[in-house]
Amino acid sequence: MNKIIFEKLGWEEATRKGVNFEILLMSLVCYGWRQWNTKKKRYFGPFYTRYYRQIDGHRDILKKDISQFIRQVKERERQRPGSIYRSYRDFSKVLLAAEKFATVLPRLNFSQYSNQELAKFLTPYANAISKTIWYDYNYVFLQHLGQDLYQIIRVKIADLKKQSELFDIFTLARQSSMVQQEQKAILQLVRKIKEQSISLNSQKANQLISRYLKQFAYLGYFYFRGRPWVKSDILNRLKSLSKINPAEKISKLSIAEKNNKNWQTLAKQYSFDKKELLLIKTIKEMTYCTNLFDEVWSYWVWKSERLLSELQDRLKVSKKELIEMDLPEINNFLLLGRPIDAKFKKIIRQRFKDSAYLMINNQIRILSGEQLKHYRQKVIDSVSAVKKVKILKGQPASAGSAKGRVALVFGISDLKKVKKGDILVSKATLPSFMPAMERASAIIAEVGGLLSHAAIVSRELKIPCVVGIKFATKVLKDGDLVEVDANKGVVRKLK
Repeated sequence: MNKIIFEKLGWEEATRKGVNFEILLMSLVCYGWRQWNTKKKRYFGPFYTRYYRQIDGHRDILKKDISQFIRQVKERERQRPGSIYRSYRDFSKVLLAAEKFATVLPRLNFSQYSNQELAKFLTPYANAISKTIWYDYNYVFLQHLGQDLYQIIRVKIADLKKQSELFDIFTLARQSSMVQQEQKAILQLVRKIKEQSISLNSQKANQLISRYLKQFAYLGYFYFRGRPWVKSDILNRLKSLSKINPAEKISKLSIAEKNNKNWQTLAKQYSFDKKELLLIKTIKEMTYCTNLFDEVWSYWVWKSERLLSELQDRLKVSKKELIEMDLPEINNFLLLGRPIDAKFKKIIRQRFKDSAYLMINNQIRILSGEQLKHYRQKVIDSVSAVKKVKILKGQPASAGSAKGRVALVFGISDLKKVKKGDILVSKATLPSFMPAMERASAIIAEVGGLLSHAAIVSRELKIPCVVGIKFATKVLKDGDLVEVDANKGVVRKLK
């Protein structure tokens, strides 16, 4: 394998969040694919690949695997209409099964497990969540469905405003996500505090916030990083939302929910045929699963805290160190019956600085230090310096325009930088970014399409959004004054 990892295999960037995900997450991702790769290959369903890598904040897959998948999906859908929809229904079942498994985790007394029993438990633990990975990348390669729907709407309706309204309704998830429910819950909390003149320092406010956190605290996780929201987080949000009209916002959300329930009636009014109705139905299922995936992972990590804490104690590592280990490494040290040694801790510290996670023909390699430096020299093409451009172009994802100061967000530690009215600029957004997205006057994302998280949430919040602006986080800097025209997909750097 040493030779093949240095070959230029024809990688294509699939997703980019701006930071490397933790090694434990990557281990679960590849565990899922390696399990799937042992099964019979299908024309459509879970995405199939034996090659995957994470480096420099992005995840890559072979171009030929992506192209083959898209061809097979289109052919399968042509032969058997509804194949994509049925695959996403299967995906939702896998996600809900993982969520159900996670619910049990806090009730298990891991301190009573022997090292061998704990190592053995990691197999069903990994199986339950890693199956969600089989389907996750499907939406990345099926973003063209959103564009297909938009073109259909444009042919049927001339009015631009009506086009946008219908697209928003037809791309809403078939069922409210936890992020949507949380958004409504925080607004209801603001309204109650205003109507009843409740002091934020009072016992009543504390009770209301505690009730809210019991339901939504886990949305603060960024996979294995981050933490559940606490009282101070919600107090800050309540203060930032204190000047808005919550009743008006809640009313708009309720109207959107009503329109979403009546989407079929609305579609028939504009003579959408059977094939077009199936496309809308498929996109709604796809959006639902895209939202649910991130939420289930946040919930999973929240419910895994007891297990993670026990692993930390057994191996004598911090959580930060534990999540930079992969599953086989954790298993090996458990079975050896001893804590992590100094030599391996040095490797973990190298991973803190930088690492690459590779799955090459189903075999795993983790690179750091000199190995990573050598890999970059051999395999990674140097990126030419980004030009000092003043106009950036991308894909309109939520109509409107805004002017404001740039706030770059790469992870949850950057959320506090976003002030009311700022333009949030990110590689891509996640549910844990929601508090900052509420404060933003517009969103710019380097990656994604009309059905990406940034696009979906922006339409829900009714704020402008432009996606697919490559190198936006390199061209734009914190504090830059920009004008966003999300009707045309243009961002102008003013100063």
